[in-house]
Formats: sequence, structure tokens, C-alpha cells
Amino acid sequence: MEFGSKSKRRRKSRLLRHILFFGIVIGLVCWGAWALKPENFRPQKRWLRNAVTPLTSDIHITYHADGLYALNLTKNATVASKRENEPLLPASLAKLFVVQYATTVVENDAMVTASADALALLKPESSVAGIAAGKEYAVADLYAGMLVASGNDAAYVLADAVAQQTHPEIPDTDSRIAMFMDDVNDYARKMGWRKTKLYDPSGYDFSAVTSAADVADVCQLLLENEWFRDMVASPTYVITRPDSETQTFVNTNKFLLPDSTEYEPAVHGVKTGSLDGSYNLVALFTDEDEEYLIVSLGSDSDEARYDDVRYVMRSIDGEE
Repeated sequence: MEFGSKSKRRRKSRLLRHILFFGIVIGLVCWGAWALKPENFRPQKRWLRNAVTPLTSDIHITYHADGLYALNLTKNATVASKRENEPLLPASLAKLFVVQYATTVVENDAMVTASADALALLKPESSVAGIAAGKEYAVADLYAGMLVASGNDAAYVLADAVAQQTHPEIPDTDSRIAMFMDDVNDYARKMGWRKTKLYDPSGYDFSAVTSAADVADVCQLLLENEWFRDMVASPTYVITRPDSETQTFVNTNKFLLPDSTEYEPAVHGVKTGSLDGSYNLVALFTDEDEEYLIVSLGSDSDEARYDDVRYVMRSIDGEE
């Protein structure tokens, strides 16, 4: 009986040790997953990265983004930067350049009929604004579809419609949009955006490039327009077509959505973009009556891009 009792005690002891061991392992895995999130342990991660990186390397390695550029627009001064001139994938930020070019050749209140051929160019898994073939839209409404909802459908319809005006001799949609993009790139060169080369008006293109500095520059031009400021600052944006039907675009920028965990009331636009695991974000931010523009390109997750921009904002307002 005594031997059996000892054997039972040993088995019970081993079982408790196994439970404790697996409990510790599961706890460490859960803690590790939490700690690896971009927003957690940011100061400690920054210290560690600086400690293990040679002094000759880029001192801005603490940002997740491949390229970052933050400006104080009020004082015309750089606040933060990381490889701001490096060519990177623009994704939907290409729409900013497309809209800026279009403003130079067509009026906002010009009416456009959405072409079925243009809408047929949509690629799988594209973000859309719900532009309907055969329906009339003001150019400004297409801008809203592109900038608020990041609609690729609005981008193709706009490019085709503008090219019909600038190149009426071109008979087919594909050729018109290709010529439109040539015009966008000519305009970019004229404006000095040397790191920007675009091939698709929606930004759904793996060959396109831009830089954080070029994006900041085109945003500053667009921000000179009150309609643009109002548009990109809107959590939702409602348009009314000539047939009296309305459409509501929901902003893809989580900083603007009160129900989002990313909500930041001091952010007033501008745009998101993502493609093939590369995440971009541009934010207009105010602090003590001064305006800041923050451009983040090439983060590896949705969370990381918001974390980078928020970290810059917190550094500006003194919380970091």
C-alpha cells in the first residue's frame, strides 16, 4: 500500500509538472505574439534596434515603413524622414497623382458617363466605389470615389473620360487610358517628381514607383484646394448623381472612423494604399494650430502603417 501511494504521488507530481510546463509554454507564446505587435513595447524596441545597429547606418530604422517623410506644413520644415527619396510601390496613392493631373485639364463639375469598357478593366479583388456603367457622374464625384473609397472603378472611368477630351482621336478604351497615363507621367516629370512612374490610374500595378517625398509634394498641391481638404477628411462622403440617386463612400482611412480602434480626432485625411503586402498611409495632422503631413510607404502590415504614423504624431505632441 505504501509503495502504491508513493507511485501515485510520483504520477501526480509528474502530471502537475507537465501541466505547469505546458502552461508556461502557452503563456510565453501568447505573450510573444502580443509583444510582436507593432504598437507594443515601442520604446524598448527602439532602444534595442539602436543598440544592435552600427552607428553608420540609417538612424531612422525604428520606423516599420521602408520610406517615411513627415513635414510641418505651417513652418515648412522636415520633422522626420527615412529614405524619403527611395522608389517604392505607390499602390492606391497613385490616385493622388492622377487626381492632381486631372484637375489641370478638366473642371470638377464636368459630367462624365461611366463607360462599361472602362469598368471592365477592373482587376480581381480591386477596391471599388460602386460606380455604375452608363450612369452620369460629376468629375468631383469620381475624385471622391478614388480618394475616399479608394475605388479603382472610379479611377478607370475618370482616366477614360479625361483621355476622350485630351485625345479624341484615340478610338479604344485601353489605348486612351495608356495615353492618359503617359500624360500623367509627363506631368510628374514637369513637376519634378523624378521618383514617380505610374502605369495604371488605380495604382493596381506592381511596376509603378513613387517616393515618400513625391507623395508629400503632390499632397501639398492638392491641399491648396478646399474641396480636396473637405473630401479626404470625411469619414463618409455622399454624392448625388443627376438621376437623383445617391451613393455613400466610406473612407478607407481608419484614423477618420470614430468606431475604429485607430481613430485619431486630430487627423484630417489624407489616404491609404496597399498592394501585395505593402501598406501605405498619408495623414494630415494638426497639433497646437500647426499642420503636419506624414507619409509612410512600405510597411508590412495594416497595423504597422498606423503605428508608424501614430508614433510620429505622438513624438510631435510630446507623448513619446
